[in-house]
Amino acid sequence: GVDLREEVIFTIDNDDAKDFDDAVGIATTHSGYKLLVSIADVSHYVGVGSEIDNEALGRGTSVYMPHMVVPMLPERLSNDLCSLVPYKDRLTKTVEMDFNRKGQMVDFKVYNSVIRSAARLTYSKVAARLGDSERVPLEEKLITEKLFIMNELYQHIRERRIEKGELNFDIPEPDLIRDELGRTVDVVRTQRNLAHGLIEEFMI
Repeated sequence: GVDLREEVIFTIDNDDAKDFDDAVGIATTHSGYKLLVSIADVSHYVGVGSEIDNEALGRGTSVYMPHMVVPMLPERLSNDLCSLVPYKDRLTKTVEMDFNRKGQMVDFKVYNSVIRSAARLTYSKVAARLGDSERVPLEEKLITEKLFIMNELYQHIRERRIEKGELNFDIPEPDLIRDELGRTVDVVRTQRNLAHGLIEEFMI
């Protein structure tokens, strides 16, 4: 596998997320951008045909409900051993993509890797950083610089998608507001921002 522990790679998820299964990193190159997308390598912990593997196959996916999550994998795996938590070495599968300055992917490769996440970011924090870079703490300066490079690449990719007439699936999702007894008292539109689109595009 490839040792990526010295790369600035981090996760971006919802504020209340407990399992972090994908992380991103980026660098500028002489011809454009190099994007890294790393996914937690569950296969290292779950053998093919094992009891956990068969149970996960039957469940198909984790089910997210307003008040709870029914996980596909045991929480010891999904929230701990396989979760790309900050400052811990984690085994991953990485897709390394090269883009030119116009946002066209010109090459890619996939390999086993080990990463050490530099930070656990949230969509709201990323949006705030991209909207106001004047007050960035010194320790977050490098990560903020990476976020601006990611946004630059994202805008190029979006422009190309619009030019090609591709459909926009940015459809609002409902968010249930519950009282202290767990009863649903209101349904509101989920708040989305730039960071959601950025991560969705990179995952695609």
